[in-house]
Amino acid sequence: MAPAAAVVGDELPALFAGLAGEARLGVAVSGGPDSTALLLLAARWRAARGGTPDLVVLTVDHGLRAEAARECAEVAALAVRLGLAAATLRWNPEPPPVSDVEAAARHARYALLAAAAREHGLGAVLLAHTEDDVAETLLLRLARGSGVYGLGGIPEERVVDGVRFVRPLLGLTKARLVATLAEAGIGWAEDPMNADPRFARARVRAARPALEAIGLDTKTLAATARRLARAAAALERSATGLLNGSTSFAPEGVAVIWMPAFQPIYEEVGLRILARLVQAVRAAEYVPRLAPLERLLEAALSRTVGRVGTLAGVVAERRPRRLWLYREAGRSGLGTTDLAPGGNGLWDGRFRVSAVPDAPPLRIAALGPRARALVADRLGWQTLLPARAAATVPGAFDAVTGDLVATPFAPSPLVAFRHRDPLFAAAAKSTDAIG
Repeated sequence: MAPAAAVVGDELPALFAGLAGEARLGVAVSGGPDSTALLLLAARWRAARGGTPDLVVLTVDHGLRAEAARECAEVAALAVRLGLAAATLRWNPEPPPVSDVEAAARHARYALLAAAAREHGLGAVLLAHTEDDVAETLLLRLARGSGVYGLGGIPEERVVDGVRFVRPLLGLTKARLVATLAEAGIGWAEDPMNADPRFARARVRAARPALEAIGLDTKTLAATARRLARAAAALERSATGLLNGSTSFAPEGVAVIWMPAFQPIYEEVGLRILARLVQAVRAAEYVPRLAPLERLLEAALSRTVGRVGTLAGVVAERRPRRLWLYREAGRSGLGTTDLAPGGNGLWDGRFRVSAVPDAPPLRIAALGPRARALVADRLGWQTLLPARAAATVPGAFDAVTGDLVATPFAPSPLVAFRHRDPLFAAAAKSTDAIG
């Protein structure tokens, strides 16, 4: 096999084509070969365009390894050599995660990068996922029993907390990026976690040579993922049309499906709609797993009345003509968030809450079992809400007197609620919107 070729300058305009109109971009760099090569290529692209757009190098110290601080410093030093600004973002969880460390670190990384993007006024943040990552993700999701959406690879772009994350290198292999760095004489760090068999992705990488021997190489797997992504896109268009015609969203974080209009021609379309709604209600980063989702759809389409199931912290409750989806309170409840005058906070991972400077100290909490009594004089269509759904709606309470100041459906000039998921952020508040 011929050695991989370095990426040349003529390829750069196509790699970064969708970003040419941005004035300021972030480049997420861990110090590994992929992200270091992304930094080098982005800097070369910028230089070829006369120094635009501005680039800010963002590196995250997760605090999980002793070497992390040194590696972040090396990334910052490389950024300076390339004439770019750099910022080191630090994660200091208390207590440190003891299980599913990969997922916790990934979630923290996106949150830190999104916050930095807002702070620095970045139009997007670049990520260094490659064709190898597409192939490995396909294998990982096959092992989990994912459906067509999960097997469709890694999207070129996604939005997290209102920030665009763009992956310009999905068509390049890791080998080409390593060759690019070698030709430029730039070194990189190796994260030992990438080869640690405790982690699923490391085990997949160890199995790759055996898979390549039977024809399942990077190119083949990535091409399969792209074809599945095309199929998923076609299903998505069908699902979007049915969702728009059958589903409403209340700013309280409750979704309702009008069942006479919810008649998916294909089961896969119904699964996609239900997955998106569960994700939206919970404001979750990822859609739920397929097998429990299939069970929930089957129960939802039955004529059973009452609570038909729960999934990923979301309750599905059926009425003769409606299916309500709302946050599951659980045994421990939904917690509280204290808000100082003029402050901002996040409640239950779902609602961004902000208070004006002359507001009293507030405590954000679920309305709970007293929901009906608390809002009896303010209800409109909310009288339709199942009691357990109403109990999960947030309220802003005066931290001193305990009086209810506001809810999403009974706003006050003192405090504002905004659901993190865009489906709810634009929710209508009228009775007609509920069907």
